[in-house]
Amino acid sequence: MIFTQIDDRLWIGPQPAEADVLAHRIGATVSLRRATPDPIAGIEQFHRPLSYWHEDFKRVDLDTLSALVDGLRARGLNVLVHCREGVDRSGVFAIAHLRSQLPTLDSALDRYRAIRASTPLPRFGGIELLRGWFN
Repeated sequence: MIFTQIDDRLWIGPQPAEADVLAHRIGATVSLRRATPDPIAGIEQFHRPLSYWHEDFKRVDLDTLSALVDGLRARGLNVLVHCREGVDRSGVFAIAHLRSQLPTLDSALDRYRAIRASTPLPRFGGIELLRGWFN
C-alpha cells in the first residue's frame, strides 16, 4: 500500500494512481501540489497548493485545509491528502492533524514516526514551522 492511514477515514501519500485510489475506496482527494491533478471519475477532488516553505504561508492556511478535510470526513468520505512524494507537504499536514488530537507536538511526531517508520520526516523547515506554531 502506498498510502498511510493517519486517522479514521484519512490517508496521506504521494500523487495517486487511479487504481490505488479505487483500491483504498477513497471518496475525495486533496492535492497539495502546485500542479493540477488529473481527474478521477467518481472521486471528489480538491486542489489546495501548500508551500509551507514560502514566507507568506500562515497557520490559517493549514487550518483552512484541516477544516476542508474534516468536513469531507464528516460526510463519511475516505480522504486522501497527497503531494508529489507523500513526504513533505502531506507530512506537515499529517503531523498538524495528529497534533490537534495529542497533547504536544513531540507526541504527534512520535505517533507520526510510529505510523510511517520507513518515511522521513518533512524537510524544508516543516518541523521547525510546526514547532513555532505549536510550542
